[in-house]
Amino acid sequence: MDEKISIEDWVTAIRAGDDAARWASAEIAPQDPAQAVGPLGQIMQGKDPAAAKAAAYALQRIAHAAGQPDADKDERHNVANELLKLARADNARSVRSDALMYLGLIGAGEQVQQIQALLSDTDAQEDARRALERIPGREAERALADAHVAPSYSAAIQQSLRHRKRGMREIGVKPQT
Repeated sequence: MDEKISIEDWVTAIRAGDDAARWASAEIAPQDPAQAVGPLGQIMQGKDPAAAKAAAYALQRIAHAAGQPDADKDERHNVANELLKLARADNARSVRSDALMYLGLIGAGEQVQQIQALLSDTDAQEDARRALERIPGREAERALADAHVAPSYSAAIQQSLRHRKRGMREIGVKPQT
């Protein structure tokens, strides 16, 4: 994601009907990736399935770029905060799910409290639980331990807490050689 274009031009190209321009834009980064997250979420909820697919791909690329070890910390923080906005109940279920999945990859302690609040939302609780399971740090572990969920869902919370306590090798992740 080296080449940069303005947010307006980038969003217009993804929303446009020309498939070649849409996918070419999805491959490059806008000038401020965090500002693109909201518009991408809107396109993902739109009526044009090709534009929605391109927007989902672009959102994935933004989240993955923000999560790289050498990524700018402020950009990662800003992208994560924008993903939190997509996780709200006023967005489509699929958009919320994607946002929470990416928050599990790039989220940090600052986002944990708002993700924890989604554990009481039956449409988002599974995605929120998995995000908290992946976010490093004691804040996420405490959020899971302190979660107020229905008794029928407490076993899932307990499973996430067990996963957090186990080592990577124990849960089947082989070390890189």
